[in-house]
Amino acid sequence: CFAIVCAWLLSLWQEDRNMPGWHWASGIGIAMIGVLVLQPDIGMSFVFAMTWALQVFLAGMPLLLVIGLAALAPIAAIGTYTFIDHFRDRVDKFFEGGNAQAETAMKSFAEGGMMGVGPGDGRIKNSLPDAHADFIFAVAGEEFGAIACLFVILVYAFIVLRGFSQAAARQEPFLFLAIAGLSMQFGVQAAIHMASSVHLIPTKGMTLPFISYGGSSLLATALTMGMILGLCRSSQHNRPKKQQQGPGLPMGIQP
Repeated sequence: CFAIVCAWLLSLWQEDRNMPGWHWASGIGIAMIGVLVLQPDIGMSFVFAMTWALQVFLAGMPLLLVIGLAALAPIAAIGTYTFIDHFRDRVDKFFEGGNAQAETAMKSFAEGGMMGVGPGDGRIKNSLPDAHADFIFAVAGEEFGAIACLFVILVYAFIVLRGFSQAAARQEPFLFLAIAGLSMQFGVQAAIHMASSVHLIPTKGMTLPFISYGGSSLLATALTMGMILGLCRSSQHNRPKKQQQGPGLPMGIQP
């Protein structure tokens, strides 16, 4: 809903520059991110920030403003590290080692090898906290192997790239921004989960779309993809239909 509302406000701003749509979109984004940081939920805050940043960039914000916002990102990261103990602890463990969750997840991938040990035969998952949700990708690596994990990555990449291609094909500003923002949201969430599972970034408790166990996660992901499909379908319905020419009739004459 955040991506949809921002797309609507930014599209109004594109149609009428006197309408402060990007101000409203920025204010809503700051408020939402602020609430998430207070939880603290840095991972989902990053998802919201990336979604908002992509949409305001695609909407045609001034280049100097975009550069200024990009320059604030390191300052925000330093501030988060300084004032949020939970985030600082995870970052320190990432660089210094000693993160039991990440080390156990890496053992899962090593145990699975290329083909995996078989569905349900994984043993390391029993000692992996939240294996059914936050580290389901590591469980997949142990039981199905690296080839299956690569296939999962390709499926997510296909969905995101397909979403971007559908957005680029839309001439309506709202559809363009909404589809692109929702696709970015879906892709960033999947990327954070998989990157933390293979210890590329500090561990983050974030579900893997459509795979992690959990009703609320599945419902939210289904709503996201349903919105993308609905926006694409509504655009198809709004296109003028080609006139069907009757058999044996001159061009332009309808049966």
